[in-house]
Amino acid sequence: MDLNLHLTPETEIKLHEFVVSTGRRPEEVVLEALHDKLANELPESASITTEEWLHQFDTWMSSLVSHNPNVDDSRDSFYSDRW
Repeated sequence: MDLNLHLTPETEIKLHEFVVSTGRRPEEVVLEALHDKLANELPESASITTEEWLHQFDTWMSSLVSHNPNVDDSRDSFYSDRW
């Protein structure tokens, strides 16, 4: 993916000073900063295991209340013409 960045003059000066002091290319510095930022900002849901997610999902589903308990949502009622 290609990105065009519009840096403020202050940010551009800081980036230039950092690049000069480290001898690295601006692209390397920006990519490393972006990688670090994304690695540290992962949402918690992305870091749980599948089993934990399923447990949380099942708990949530169990907490839902039916708003119309008179509805027949059994498989037979959905596909009565196929049996």
